[in-house]
Amino acid sequence: MHITKFWPLVPSLQMAGYKWNSVTILDMIAVEYGWTRPKTTLLTPGCPTPAGTILKCSHSDCGDFVILPEEDVRGTGTAATRERSQQNALCTWEELNARTSLPEQRWMSQDYVDCLWRCLENGGSS
Repeated sequence: MHITKFWPLVPSLQMAGYKWNSVTILDMIAVEYGWTRPKTTLLTPGCPTPAGTILKCSHSDCGDFVILPEEDVRGTGTAATRERSQQNALCTWEELNARTSLPEQRWMSQDYVDCLWRCLENGGSS
């Protein structure tokens, strides 16, 4: 009988979930090569979330648990205003905590780069 493994070992998956570790490594590489990266900050539960940033949660994938800032909403008028209000309502700690289910999940904020996010929306990953 032949057994084929389809998934990495559980500890590897758990380590990959800690996005903050990856961010720290990517920041060090960027400094070494003189590259610019969007600033990412680990958020402290209960403290204000920075306006105008993307909020991302660890232990998620494929754009799950990504909250875009109100700056991402295009247009004017009632519909755009309503959508901006909805985006802002997602940035409260009550809402962020409601979206997490694991004690090790952490929220991060990242500088919003419009053209970068548009590329990711059209086929990249977060």
